Amino acid sequence: MAETNPRLVIRPGTGSVTQADDTLLAAMMSMGFPEEEARDALIKTGNRNVQNAIDLVMAQRENGPLPPPVAVPVPVQQPVQQPPAPAVEVPAVPSGEAGADKLKSSYDTDGRAQHALKEQEELAKQVRKEQAAKKVAANKIKLQLEQDKMIRRMKPMVRKAPTMDPKALGEIVTEVREFLKTSGPNDELSTIAGDLSAALAALQSGEAGAAQPAAAAAPAAAPAAAQGGGAGGVDCMLRVRMDDGSQVTEKFRSEQTLQEVHDWVAQRRGDPSFSLLDTTIPSQRRDLTSELSSSLAALGFVPNASLTVQAADKKDMVSVAPEGATFHPARPPMQFGPRGGLGGR
Repeated sequence: MAETNPRLVIRPGTGSVTQADDTLLAAMMSMGFPEEEARDALIKTGNRNVQNAIDLVMAQRENGPLPPPVAVPVPVQQPVQQPPAPAVEVPAVPSGEAGADKLKSSYDTDGRAQHALKEQEELAKQVRKEQAAKKVAANKIKLQLEQDKMIRRMKPMVRKAPTMDPKALGEIVTEVREFLKTSGPNDELSTIAGDLSAALAALQSGEAGAAQPAAAAAPAAAPAAAQGGGAGGVDCMLRVRMDDGSQVTEKFRSEQTLQEVHDWVAQRRGDPSFSLLDTTIPSQRRDLTSELSSSLAALGFVPNASLTVQAADKKDMVSVAPEGATFHPARPPMQFGPRGGLGGR
């Protein structure tokens, strides 16, 4: 037998493969190997891959065919016998104890039940808390609606108060104050109650023939306001909002001038540097600085009106242009032509 190539070690299969793989066979045949030679090499190499089969073919061509593989018996390892585990004796439950008919479990059923009960209590507590919060919110909304209803009802009463019967007006004032006690504080209702109380005091002082209804507040102006200036005049109830936020209600005669009201307010403020604004209709407020000589009747302040004091340093509108300057409109007015378009045509 020729000398084998020491660089080539071929490990033929054990004979378990009886057919060559078609894909590997086709690959070797495409390389030019004969079909029988390629099939024999693939079977002997166990269809591992093409390279092993080619190496076997080349080795056979150089050194001759290899001897058939010899099956080597593999010793079978016997399992190791383990000694039997010792028997564990379970202590018997005495027949007199509870639960003797079943084994005790390591699962803590009592603890599980207590935990579930605690979770249910926490959930019920949270539900009660949410229900209480919803009830409080609903009560607040209900109270707000009641207060709004009372405000809408009493606003017309404030306008009618100077001409109402003192007894009926007194009942209304009592009703508003009792409502404030039960419903809690409300700024707008408190203002309405104050206005109604002032109107009631004015009506009562007029019935009693009081000559000085506000002598303590304005000793110089009150006599003129209470006595009036001539025959045929009627009472005029003015509500004045001072620049510090307070409100004062005073009764004047319709023939008195706005200058007298200005002097009365100046004495209360201690400073004549202010202007009076007509705020009877809030959306149509007007500056009365140029109308101080007009009578209250001519200004439309009968039977009542609302005035606001505006300090001179807080005027928010420029009514007189600086010297040497003139006012110009922001943009010229738009003119439309006869056909509806812009322009002069």
